[in-house]
Amino acid sequence: MPAVDEAIAIAAWNLDRPLVAEVQQHLDSTTVRAVALENAAGLKRGASAGPLGARIRVLVGETVLRPFRALRIIARADRLKDRILDELYG
Repeated sequence: MPAVDEAIAIAAWNLDRPLVAEVQQHLDSTTVRAVALENAAGLKRGASAGPLGARIRVLVGETVLRPFRALRIIARADRLKDRILDELYG
């Protein structure tokens, strides 16, 4: 039985490659609830699955991080604006 937060591969889903999902809960001794990382249309209950031995890991580079940094800067500026307005107009 794979551990909670462990990745599993569901083999009977697609002929090209397995569906990767992350275990969220153990329902009984042979069944888990998992979240799939892509569309799981056509997946049938009881499909064969096996543990991948680790959590899901995603490489994150500058291209992915840049928009989040911009959002943090906007949020900081918004908080600063509120603080300045409070000081001016109290």
